[in-house]
Amino acid sequence: MGSFRTSLAAVFLLIAVAASAQAQQASCTAGPSAPRGVKAKIDKAIPATDKTPMTPAVLTLTWQASEGGAPANAAAAFVIEAGSQQRTSDVGTTQTAGPELSFTMPMANGAYYVRVRGVNACGLGPPSSDARVTVSGSVAPGQPNPLVVLSTIQATRERLGKSAFVRVMGQVRNGWNAAPAALATVTATYEGAKGGLGVTQTAFVNGTSGRLKRTGLVTDTVLEPGGTGCFVMFAEFNVANVTGLGVVAAPSRVEVEPLAHQVDVDGAPAFAADEFDSLVASGRVKNAGPQATGHNEVWVEARDEAGRVLDCRGTPVDGGPAKQLSPSGAAAFRNVTEAPFSMSRTVRWWITWQPADSGASAAETPMYRMRREALETLLQDPASAAPQDIAGARDALRREAESIERSAGGQ
Repeated sequence: MGSFRTSLAAVFLLIAVAASAQAQQASCTAGPSAPRGVKAKIDKAIPATDKTPMTPAVLTLTWQASEGGAPANAAAAFVIEAGSQQRTSDVGTTQTAGPELSFTMPMANGAYYVRVRGVNACGLGPPSSDARVTVSGSVAPGQPNPLVVLSTIQATRERLGKSAFVRVMGQVRNGWNAAPAALATVTATYEGAKGGLGVTQTAFVNGTSGRLKRTGLVTDTVLEPGGTGCFVMFAEFNVANVTGLGVVAAPSRVEVEPLAHQVDVDGAPAFAADEFDSLVASGRVKNAGPQATGHNEVWVEARDEAGRVLDCRGTPVDGGPAKQLSPSGAAAFRNVTEAPFSMSRTVRWWITWQPADSGASAAETPMYRMRREALETLLQDPASAAPQDIAGARDALRREAESIERSAGGQ
């Protein structure tokens, strides 16, 4: 398994993931001291071309961890706050998955005050000083402004059975002042020693659950304001010809509404290595909402020490993809990822689900039901199914949902 030189192009995507940072340092006696040396940099928006969408302005925030104090009181993660005035957080709040010292966020036009706080098992620490940033020439507030986080991109060569594949993984982030979006896509263009190979691969971003407004179909691709999602795609190649890639992301022009109830992990998952050094996340999920849910899946995204995504994978709770959770009901899950346990530094997790009483929507087509059944068959035993087959089945179902939604809107 080797890594590529990546020549990553402009990116545009939407995401929002309900995720939690891994609990650490339970022996602390106090929250972390305020971070220091906070610096903010704004990269201007890049206009759209015939081949790439507009890239919004990008905030890159860097800082240093506080010095002094007991090591046990160090930050396990950091909270980034943004406000329209000093010491406020009315624009947005985001928590990192681990103790990384940088953060990237697409930005809409406006003036912002941003700051950083450390957090550990003992609580949230005091804020750093505010950094003031002004953004112009980007998208208007309330418009989707998704962005692929380039530092998280990882491409690997691998052989699965008799086929050689390139697997590309990474994160996408939607801005604090953005509108929620669904069915966002990432496209990879593969390069060889003498230029482009004329091969592209497109995949949807994995996010939280939401209902498409026109058709009522439920999708697991929603990127809320300030949220982060992940993607994974496979392309079959004579791998000797591939030396690099470009990545471009784009939102779909569809509206989405949130679901009325929520399923979440009941406590923190347990992480362990199996006999192949694969990262395994296990635990229980609980339905905290007023209605039963079905198609409950636990998503896991693992990153290495450099912040690159090692895997992005969803697995059903025990009982298969259609298993229902009644209100206050709980069920176990076990997500066996492709991420090496020994390389996994930070892990995020979140849940996707559907209302159990929704039944077969009138908007569903025979093709949609066939695509869903094909995915469910693979998810009955995800450990024995090829990762590229599961990813392909998910994308086929999502493409059919997008087609139905666009047809309903007359687009």
